[in-house]
Amino acid sequence: MIFTLVGCKQDDMKEEYTIKFEADNGVVYEDVVIDKQQAIELPEPTKKGYKFLGWAIDKKGKELCTPTTKFDREINHTLYAIWAKEVEVKLELNGGSLDKNTIILCEGDIIENLPTPTKAGAEFLGWYTE
Repeated sequence: MIFTLVGCKQDDMKEEYTIKFEADNGVVYEDVVIDKQQAIELPEPTKKGYKFLGWAIDKKGKELCTPTTKFDREINHTLYAIWAKEVEVKLELNGGSLDKNTIILCEGDIIENLPTPTKAGAEFLGWYTE
């Protein structure tokens, strides 16, 4: 991902800004020093059992950074990694077959496009939860 972080410059303010990263997974990323309107490539961390959703300018992830994110003040910033917990769902095939009988979802995901298993002499009618 490449993002441009932009601030509003006044002549008496500094022209370099430090971006710090809090990945919440033990990985330490080096701070990035940028100039006004400099594009930077944001790291994409990994965390076992979680999906990385992006970097946010607040700890709760209310405002994720996008390639057009602009900051209204020229100050140093900390970006926070936002994660969604992954859940493994096992598909009970009742004698049918699939290449893989588990799928990984994130908490809160809507399940769509589940695979269709095959079974000799049977027609698949759908999935159920009980």
